[in-house]
Amino acid sequence: MDSELPRPRVALASLGCKLNQAEVQALARRFTQAGYSLAQEGEPYDIFVLNTCAVTRTADRKSRHLLRLAQRRQPQAFVVATGCGAQRSSQSLASLIGRGLVVGNEEKEDLVSLVAARLPPGPGQTPPAPVGRTRALVKIQSGCALSCAYCIVPRLRGQSHSIPPDTIVAEAQARHAEGCQEVALTGTWPSGYERGRAERGQGRPLEALLKRLLAETAIPRLRLPSLFPQDLTEELMALFATGRLCRHLHLPLQSGSEAVLRRMGRPYTAASFRAQVERAQQSIPGLAITTDVIAAFPGESEAEFQEGLGLCRALGLAAIHVFPFSPRPGTRAAALPGQVAEPVKKERARHLRELSRQGSLAFRKGQLGQRLPALWEGEKSPSVWSGLTDNYLRVMAPGRGNLRGRVLPVRLLSLRDKGIWGELEP
Repeated sequence: MDSELPRPRVALASLGCKLNQAEVQALARRFTQAGYSLAQEGEPYDIFVLNTCAVTRTADRKSRHLLRLAQRRQPQAFVVATGCGAQRSSQSLASLIGRGLVVGNEEKEDLVSLVAARLPPGPGQTPPAPVGRTRALVKIQSGCALSCAYCIVPRLRGQSHSIPPDTIVAEAQARHAEGCQEVALTGTWPSGYERGRAERGQGRPLEALLKRLLAETAIPRLRLPSLFPQDLTEELMALFATGRLCRHLHLPLQSGSEAVLRRMGRPYTAASFRAQVERAQQSIPGLAITTDVIAAFPGESEAEFQEGLGLCRALGLAAIHVFPFSPRPGTRAAALPGQVAEPVKKERARHLRELSRQGSLAFRKGQLGQRLPALWEGEKSPSVWSGLTDNYLRVMAPGRGNLRGRVLPVRLLSLRDKGIWGELEP
């Protein structure tokens, strides 16, 4: 009797947004279901798939670097580039990877079958067990109908497309059945989820989706996607009282200057952003708010930069993700006058990152002494476990036995690196 042929090994990697990460998790499941095995970090692979990013020049460079690195490490491997970088620069990436495959966003759903046509999994194989995780990302939406001056993503992801609620609920249930204790919802523009239905006066679809997930799944923790301040309605904030919505909101500010926000084409003002953040902080004790800020958008004066810095400082943010402005060909911002010199751009980004460091430190200090449930993910060293609180604090604590995938309370005792040292409580 012939022995079973070894399954081709697939290594998967992602750059950029959480939506890219969610798509890679979905690809991992599809590859295993099709009869492939997954290569863990550092293991050899037959196929390498990178979900690329093109939101900045740095993301472009990192995508190309990782593709070259994958080829150097495994010269015989079949290399696949997909995602926004592949959508934007398909010809140049095709030249880079040679005999590999470039799959744009429009073909991503067919990626596994496209790979199988070139490197089939082989006969006589049985699908392996589902990929085990403690946390899962679930895609609810892709594409964007906005036209922010700096953003290339609508050109690469297309118009907004929402995943049906039944599909999302079923996926959340499936991830929980596999052992996930937390589902994070993600999308390009989650505020646009089923926007057409809302415009027809049929309620607020995102809130309806959250209510269904709370009612129809038993998953202990649900993490909200990136939202705009106007999404923070009283009805949505009331759902935090269930104790299952994670007390973390990512609200992309981009600039704290009213004038810069207008030039960016953002659909809110700095004043409305501040009002909604303060209302959320008052309504939800212990809430962590993180944001994105672009440093040195074209025409940003020193006074406008200081205005934005002052707003970020006043908001008491738990973290700021800083992006030095990167002109993307084809966007309005790339042709705007007043492009800021690179040394000034770097200095402003440095100030923002320092403010983020201070904000993170202050938020973590404010949580010391609290007793919070943490989802334990793995051992960092023998008998020292790493976990994540619902308000996005990385915590480490000594523990006996296997704590992976369990939600257990921890007392937060002291700061450690970028996280917190704690003590498990009965």
